Formats: sequence, C-alpha cells, structure tokens
Amino acid sequence: MRTMNCKTACLVSPILGSLIATVVIAMATTSATATMTKTTDSFVLAPAPFESWAANEMTTSFAKMRSNIFPQGMLPGMVVASPSTSDPNYFFYWVRDAALVTDVVFRSGSTAYAASDRSQMMENYLNLTLYLQRSNPMHGLGEAKFNPDGSAYTQWNSPQNDGPALRAITLIHYAHELMAQGRIDEVRNKLYDGRVPTSTAIKTDLEFVSHHWSDPCFDLWEEVFGTHFYTRIVQASALRLGAQLANDLGDGGAANFYDQQARSIMADLPNFWDDNVGYLRVTRDVQGDNRGKSSGLDTAIILGVLHANLSQDGTQGAVDFGVLDSRVMATAEKLEEVFGTLYSINDPHRFADVGTAIGRYPEDRYSGRNGVDYGNPWVLNTAALAEYAYRVANEAKVQVITVDSRNLNFINRLTGNGPLGGKPVQVGLVIKPGSAQMADFTARLHALGDLYLKRVQLHANADGSLSEQIDRYDGFMGSARDLSWSYASYITAYWAR
Repeated sequence: MRTMNCKTACLVSPILGSLIATVVIAMATTSATATMTKTTDSFVLAPAPFESWAANEMTTSFAKMRSNIFPQGMLPGMVVASPSTSDPNYFFYWVRDAALVTDVVFRSGSTAYAASDRSQMMENYLNLTLYLQRSNPMHGLGEAKFNPDGSAYTQWNSPQNDGPALRAITLIHYAHELMAQGRIDEVRNKLYDGRVPTSTAIKTDLEFVSHHWSDPCFDLWEEVFGTHFYTRIVQASALRLGAQLANDLGDGGAANFYDQQARSIMADLPNFWDDNVGYLRVTRDVQGDNRGKSSGLDTAIILGVLHANLSQDGTQGAVDFGVLDSRVMATAEKLEEVFGTLYSINDPHRFADVGTAIGRYPEDRYSGRNGVDYGNPWVLNTAALAEYAYRVANEAKVQVITVDSRNLNFINRLTGNGPLGGKPVQVGLVIKPGSAQMADFTARLHALGDLYLKRVQLHANADGSLSEQIDRYDGFMGSARDLSWSYASYITAYWAR
C-alpha cells in the first residue's frame, strides 16, 4: 500500500514535514544491512543481513524477470520492459532490453530455470527475432520498440543502432551452445547461413552493423541523435564475436570484413576521451537537441564497457576499453563524484555505510513519476557500478596495474590502512599480481561493489521487487515497476561478485 511519505507530508504542513524529515534522517543513519519499508509517515528500517539478502534477491530477480518474458498478451519470445501500463507505460518490447535480458537467461544455464523452459525461451526469442527482422519496420533493423502484437511503435526516437549489435551478441552465444551440442544444421538454418542476402538472424544483424556502424542514431536513453560511445563499443563487440563465428562456419571473407570493421570502430573510440574534463564523453557530433547534456558524463559509458565485455572475448591481457582501461576508471570515478552530491539520499548523514545511488547523467530531467520534472538514481545503473567494481577486481588479479594520471583518483578512493599505504598513491606506482598491494586493492574493490549493492538493498521493496528508479529525495522505488533490465543488471552484478 502506498502511504504518506515525507515529501507528501511537506505539502500538507511545513511543520509536520520538518518533524517527519527529522525522524527519517535520525532513523536512516544506519548501516547498509537494512531494507526500507513504508509506514504511514516515514521509513522503517528492518534488519536484513546483506549476504542472505543478496542471495535471496537473486532468486527474486530471476522469478520477477521470468514473469516479464512472454507475458499474456504478447507474442512468444517477447520480453516486456515492465508490466507497468501507465505512469509510465512500459508494456512494450525494446530490442535492447530484450537482448540483455535474454542473454542473462542464456548465461543462467540450468541454475535458474528448468532446462526445458530455458530452451523454449531461447527458441522463442530466436523465432521472434526472425519475425521482427522480416517485418520491414519504418526504421529497418534500427527500430527500437515494438507493440505487444509485434508491430513497430513508430512514434519513437529511432533508429537506435545498438539493438542489432546486442541481439547479435546474445544469439552468437546461443549459436556456440548449439554447435557444441552438434546442432550445426539449426545454426545454419536459422542463425548464420553465410549468404548475402541472408534469411538468418545473426548474419542479418552482422551485415547491418558492419555496413552501418558509422551512421548516426539515437542513444540508448532514446533522447539524443549523434555518435555514441555505447552504440559503438557494443557494435565492435558484436563484430569481433561475429568474425569468430563466421570463421568457425567457414565464412572467411565475412570474418575478415567483420574484423576489419571492428578494428575501425576500436580505432575511433579514443575520440570520445576528453582530456580537458578527464573522462569519456558519451556522445559526439550531436544533431539537433542535446537535451541539456552539456557535461557529456553518462553511466552509459560503464554500461557499454560491461555489455561489450571486450576483455572477455578471447583476447589475452588488458585491452583498450575493457574494465581495466584507465579512461574507463576515470569515468567511473567522475560518476561517483558527481552523483554523490547530486541526490539528497546520497547524504551520508541520512544513509551510512552504503554506496552512492547512481543516475543516468547529471542533467537528467526524466522521472516517470507523477509528472515531476527531475531525474533520479536508477537501479540498473547503481548495480552496474557494483558489477564494474567486481570485474575490475576479478581481472586485476592477473594483470599489472600501473597508476597513471587518469586512474589516479579512482585508485586513491580505495586507499586507507593497508598495503596500499594508508595514504594517497602516486602516479607511477605498479601493483603486481600476487603482491600484498594487489590483494589489498582487489579486496577494496570487492568491498566497493558490496556498498553499491547495499544501496540497492536499502531501497528495494520489502518483497525484493525492483523498479526503474529510486526517488532522489525520499528513497522509495519509483517509475516503472519490476523493470526487466533492473533485474538483469542485479543478476550480472551478483555473478561478477
């Protein structure tokens, strides 16, 4: 039941609102091993040990996400972004969201869903992909959003060219599994036939990405038209993986072409770095309204690095624009710095021993809540920063980490009493695998990831359900309920943990 909170009370009586706010702040200054629930006038913080909550939230996330896959009223294979049908209406199929969620389904193996259920979900997703690819919507393969009946939702900001790349990545993973099972004919019939023109899903998307990656489009937040880091990096990943698959299937000419295009994209990515501000800018060459995004700082950078997963695509060692790239570390640190002071719920006097609640970008004006015009932290972005910290820790263990001018602030945030020296580190420090410094460094990164997930725990609903956003003032879940991407982001963060 939604009941009166501090924000509502302040509208009724400034004095009452002040009293409630005082109570909220007093009650909320606590450790992260708590979960916020609603009462008639304020927060109640119920003890909930983090380790048990984190494990239970995995079960909840898989169950809630499953209910959004092929719900009643949609075609088989569709993934609804959220069951919310008003304020806002997210009962649609987004190519991007569906690819990310389905990839989580695939990667879950038989640990979350029965083998037959998982197999059916993957087959349904493939068949729906083929149907949508052949439906010839207004914006072609860049069409971002579809109605429950499979028709394109054309009053939308399309094309969004990250969708085909993400879909290809998901289906390439699936194709490799089928090949390992000896089901090569299924792969050639539906996934990759090596022909042009093609009637197969992966080949269709790879041909599109390889020939159109330089085209401007709308960003993953569906707001700005231009050239986007997120889109480019997932396109590079799709083409790298596609080149490997094409080689495996004897399509050497296409493999070489896909690899060449991936290399061209990777050569372009450094142009997103801005030495003047010290982070990767999310968009270049904006055409039209930039939605007030003057800073160019955006969590989409971290999401792109995680979703592209370049350091895990078979390349040995640290790679450009993988999680260990110092430019990516610098951007993560700047996001932490900016969002830490932007939202009142990030005030440590209100909620102690939790990580920063992370939004999309500092100029964000979208809330999806009752027409109130301000931006909020998002669950999926907060979980993404947790995943990033864990993955830096995981990969750093076997790498040499050199402190440079770009990653200096990120690494210094982790210093304290311990082998890192208990004082700020200096440019030029080398942290080697197997050293006490590395053990301390990775332990602190793991603890940082936990703080971000403790932030998610603090604001999650009592039943573990996760919405799209966290209200920047009162801390309650808001906007679209049971967002599929929120659950997928939590799951991948926990896996990284």
